[in-house]
Amino acid sequence: MSNLEYIGFSTVHRTRIGELVNHIANRFSPFLYSTKLIKLLFLIDEISVKQYGVPITWLEYHVYDKGPLPRKLWLNVVNDMNNLEDFIIIHYDALGYQVLPYGKHKLTEFSDFEIQIINDVLDKYGSLPVDKLIDITHQEGGLWSKIVKEKKIKFKESDASPYIIDFRDLIKEDKIKIMRYENAEEEINMLESIC
Repeated sequence: MSNLEYIGFSTVHRTRIGELVNHIANRFSPFLYSTKLIKLLFLIDEISVKQYGVPITWLEYHVYDKGPLPRKLWLNVVNDMNNLEDFIIIHYDALGYQVLPYGKHKLTEFSDFEIQIINDVLDKYGSLPVDKLIDITHQEGGLWSKIVKEKKIKFKESDASPYIIDFRDLIKEDKIKIMRYENAEEEINMLESIC
């Protein structure tokens, strides 16, 4: 199994994720660690879906005790299989998995609208400590907390659950955004199947 298969990225998706994490790492280096990166990625997707109906990263977020977690990306980082080595460097220290930029990549794979959302989220949430970001992603009524409550998840035995966050829950009342989401998802799936 190749690293691309393990992390679940097509070539196109890998470039988008790589450019984005490099952009975030450049903004917050050397103080960016994996948990903060993951929270910022989730908030970028959540706000993009709320505003436009489509996530920016298309990462699959699982319900974990510390909030939404893109498990394939996380496993890639903690198992030292950095498939994003052209974009970031992972360094483990006493504080955890530090995410450092590898060079400076432009956000060439993103529209102006997406770049605006990314930068707005980073401006609003990037300076917050990770504990505050965890509180935000755990907010009552948020996607993560709804699943925990509906499924009666107890994280005493494990920090993981089998559930995946569905961003469509944010827009289920908006037929235009749902249609936009489903069309974009179909396009992403088609691109990933050929790349």
